[in-house]
Amino acid sequence: MSVAKSLSLIINGKAADNPDLRTAVEQCRSEGAEISVHVTWEAGDGARFAKDLGQQKVSRLVAVGGDGTVSEVVQGLMELDDASSTSVGVIPFGTANDFANGCGIPIGDPMAALQLALSASPVAIDIACCNDRCFLNVASGGFGAEVTTNTPDGLKKALGGAAYSIVGLISALGASPDHARIVDPDGTIQQDNLLVVAVGNGRLAGGGFQIAPNALLNDGLLDVLGIEDVDVTRLGQIFSEMKEMNAETNEFVHSFQLPAVRIESNSQMQMNLDGEPFRAEAFEFRIIPKALKFLLPENAPIQR
Repeated sequence: MSVAKSLSLIINGKAADNPDLRTAVEQCRSEGAEISVHVTWEAGDGARFAKDLGQQKVSRLVAVGGDGTVSEVVQGLMELDDASSTSVGVIPFGTANDFANGCGIPIGDPMAALQLALSASPVAIDIACCNDRCFLNVASGGFGAEVTTNTPDGLKKALGGAAYSIVGLISALGASPDHARIVDPDGTIQQDNLLVVAVGNGRLAGGGFQIAPNALLNDGLLDVLGIEDVDVTRLGQIFSEMKEMNAETNEFVHSFQLPAVRIESNSQMQMNLDGEPFRAEAFEFRIIPKALKFLLPENAPIQR
């Protein structure tokens, strides 16, 4: 197994003083690795650093932070005409770490994640787009999206990621939320009267919810999940159907795999792209196949 001699870190400012991260960087440097460090101060720094380093054609660029930091790095590289010289790694330091968790990247062990970024063979993966924005992992919409966005960070940490997603879903049931519909590329309505919609390139969202168990990061497809608006007494059935994901027997939870999809609502609804919210009445999703190279473990959900 070959090990890279150099890489660049883009570190979320909240993680910069972590002693385990500092120890991992110092140890890898002592073993001969050249590691440059760039620390974010405000929103947009991650994308700006990534674009600048991509223009310099650095070979390995590692996002150190949560899903938002990883998403910013992706945004910056996707602004380039050619980012093929740069491969992206991840050292997870967020609340949810859904992309890293879904890929099997070590969480809570900066040394193991850094060693992976130095040793993994690059693999090209898909990047998803919604309207004019790119995202890496999952987009989620509906009233439940607003609940999870507005949950204070302290409560998220206290509940745990999956738990606060459940709180959001419970709050949405019976609360007259926005209703959405899923429309495939030929204009056919696949499902309507939806409470929650998720479009996945990755598998996990909301701190560990498996919303797209069959998603592969390089299959050229979006994995689409829709949950119908039902009475709160059906909550147990919804969770059971989310766990089983059986298209033949599910009554309220529906899933599809499509190369492109349109999510519509009769009024403005919120959509979170890798946790970052924006509002519209219609969302056009598409895949850019194998757009960026990533540094992933061998058990990552990719088509080999």
